Amino acid sequence: MQNLREIETFQKTRLWEKVKSVTELAASVKKVVELSTPLLDEINIYMHDYTLHNERHILNVLSIMDALLIGETLAQLSPLECALCIMTAYTHDLAMVLPHEDYKKIFASDEMSEEKAAYQKHRDGFTEELKQLKRLEYSTKKSDKERKQQIEGHILSDFLRKNHPDEKRILVWLNKIEKDADNPSLFEYKGTNYKRALSFIGASHGKGVEWLREKFCKEDGSEDSFHQVIGHEDVNFALPGLLLRLADIMDFDASRAPSILFKQIGLENESELSAPRKISLSEWRKHMAITGWRLDIAQVEPSLFYAANNCPHPVIEKTIKDFANWIDEELLKVPVEFDTLKRRAKYDKRDLKFPLPRKTDLRIVAAKNDAGEPIYIYEDLTFRLDQAEIQQLLMGENLYGDPQLCIRELLQNALDACQLRDLRLKADKPAELVDSINPSELKVTLSWGKDEKTDQEFISVHDNGVGMTLRIITDYFTKLGKSFYRSPEFNSERTALKGQNLNATPISIFGIGILSSFMIAERIEVRTKPGGNQDAYDVTISGPGSLFWLSKGTLKTQGTEIKLFLKSDYQINHDKKNLLETLQRHFFSETSYHQDNKYEIDPLIVAAKCVLNPLYPVEVIAPNAKKIVIDQSFHI
Repeated sequence: MQNLREIETFQKTRLWEKVKSVTELAASVKKVVELSTPLLDEINIYMHDYTLHNERHILNVLSIMDALLIGETLAQLSPLECALCIMTAYTHDLAMVLPHEDYKKIFASDEMSEEKAAYQKHRDGFTEELKQLKRLEYSTKKSDKERKQQIEGHILSDFLRKNHPDEKRILVWLNKIEKDADNPSLFEYKGTNYKRALSFIGASHGKGVEWLREKFCKEDGSEDSFHQVIGHEDVNFALPGLLLRLADIMDFDASRAPSILFKQIGLENESELSAPRKISLSEWRKHMAITGWRLDIAQVEPSLFYAANNCPHPVIEKTIKDFANWIDEELLKVPVEFDTLKRRAKYDKRDLKFPLPRKTDLRIVAAKNDAGEPIYIYEDLTFRLDQAEIQQLLMGENLYGDPQLCIRELLQNALDACQLRDLRLKADKPAELVDSINPSELKVTLSWGKDEKTDQEFISVHDNGVGMTLRIITDYFTKLGKSFYRSPEFNSERTALKGQNLNATPISIFGIGILSSFMIAERIEVRTKPGGNQDAYDVTISGPGSLFWLSKGTLKTQGTEIKLFLKSDYQINHDKKNLLETLQRHFFSETSYHQDNKYEIDPLIVAAKCVLNPLYPVEVIAPNAKKIVIDQSFHI
């Protein structure tokens, strides 16, 4: 059995033991390592959002490659195959180094170079980021300038990361290494130059699993061109590529962080965030560097185990699980490709074996608070489209003309929740558990203010209606266009209520529900508690495409509270003097845009225009102002 072990130098690998006695080859490996290592440190000059691809990553990759080879297979490998494994570990990421002259072509030149055109095409895909940059374009604030730099840096980092598996760009760096070594034979062994093959191997880790084999075959026109006999030694150029792709992906670190982390949990601007969303890049590195993992390679039962014992965020848990699924895909594909290599290499008579784990064994435990409770409850929840209903919705006339109308959505949903609780209390056999309450106490509360911890403006809508179970959150709250009040489930309950002379008349029939709140909000926090002894849940949604953060509920009584934390370009302006005049105009619904680039919102105006003769009172509580109640006696 071959186990993974951490190494501090490439010379501690079994691969090097196969190389070091071949003087010519050993000298080339040492020189490639010597000249590529300082280049790798330059990757993070422009890639600030990713972990270092320096020698630590390389040594991890080498350690895994070494561990993947069982003894009898390693014994049959040629010195050049082993040398290629070491050299490709050190050179496969070199294309992420952006020379200063190329940086100037992209950002400092007016000419449309090939590099600039490629970057602009990539940049155009970042629609949300470009909107932020446009809003910040003329700002002179230091924080806004820093924000612009962070966004541009993120886009450039993503461009370099996605485009680095390129054999031509790797070959440029191999030529530089050869020149700096002042040795035109640096990549030669027994009369064969393998420099192009090394560039192919390095690029292959970002391609399809069969790409390397097909590349060699297309180059030389034979189905086994990836195999050559050099001197008296068999050299399978595709084998180091398979080892590299597995080792690179198994080195489970923060360089794998997808864009959702940058956008949703604030790696880019932690100063503006509050717990639990404030996860700095250093914290991400600490937690994403899995707390424990083990690779055991044996011919009977190979295994690959990862543990994350203090996972701080559901987005990180989802990322780990998605990444483990990616590894599992490779663990299925690589053995098939290895068998293809063995079958097609007509002149390679070696009995090479490549046992791999069938899949990853994963254990993730959410971090705990001071009370010993998990800080989140993991559910793979994001907004999901219900195709038929969303199509009907978008083809209709319910699209928003005024972003403030998301407040209407929340108020109407809250009033419906109160009505449903009222009806269930009166029903003989309610469809769901419901807590007792005097119907006269059913109400909706609209309030706003500034968050004490972050000083961020918020609008809150709280009702003591039915609340939401986990099933309602999963099946309806997260599905765009999928309304509970248009579901067969509700229609059945409605029919049963009607049989008892109880009429359910929901009014929340417009738009796309909670998603509309992101027109004015950058983050939404939901606290909800259903009736009876059913679990309460707190839900944080950091953006329309983010994973939902579920945690143990803090709402003590049945109902739902939804709090919108406003985007920086919206501000609340409740003006009592302007209130009556605006309501008298009534149909004036344009949002005013002021010279300080702030959209102003008066939640009371929206409520008074949109909530007419409500069945249950809507209490409007402005900071430092007298409470106003919108009920059936309220008149404009």
